[in-house]
Amino acid sequence: MAIQCAYCNGEHATPAEVRQCWHDGGRQEVPTSGDEALPFDDGGDSAVPPESTAGPERTSPPSRRPAPAIAAPSPNVPRGVAPAGAGPDELGRHVVIEPGGDVPAPWADAQRLVIDAATLSDPVHALVFLRAAHHARERLVIELAASFEREPMLMTEAAPYELGPTFAFDLEELHHVVWTNSVDHRDPERATWILLDAAIAAGAVPADGPGDVQLSDGTAVWLDGGPVRHTDPIDGV
Repeated sequence: MAIQCAYCNGEHATPAEVRQCWHDGGRQEVPTSGDEALPFDDGGDSAVPPESTAGPERTSPPSRRPAPAIAAPSPNVPRGVAPAGAGPDELGRHVVIEPGGDVPAPWADAQRLVIDAATLSDPVHALVFLRAAHHARERLVIELAASFEREPMLMTEAAPYELGPTFAFDLEELHHVVWTNSVDHRDPERATWILLDAAIAAGAVPADGPGDVQLSDGTAVWLDGGPVRHTDPIDGV
């Protein structure tokens, strides 16, 4: 029984012939090491498949290149509905400031990380730094010297076998770790935090005492934008 082939749109007698067609039809060799360039980064032409003297004419599959980044707005919640605080040191909340901006007192001794155009072009080193602080609950001062408010919605048409196990959308992760546990203090008169705004939009109210918000039953809670983990009560909350 003939097997329909998705690579050449013809038919083959055995699975082995289908696999050979896959090889002959322009399969890309993609490195599995993150230190090597991906095939769609080199700007070169796709490899030309070897000629065949038998079987139906084969055509190379379409080139698989990353689609351009699409900027998406932040979650549709009112911003700045309540002033965002630094929170306790145990939660390791960061602060985002303008280049050369004043650093609020809770972050006076924190390390500083600059996010600029060069960082967005190559975010790997900043990601390593942010991941470490994220997991260690260490406060950071993030000096934002580039437009990075909108979440980059990245995608690729490449198949998983082409990308390999080390592939990641680094810019999306960078956006997440920059903003998810950070107070935006670029306007000192209106410090905001997306997690606080989202909690209030969901029905919570700002806490009067210790804690960030109060739930519908009156329970005060802290908001933690860091990795999922157990946290013992802080100041009784």
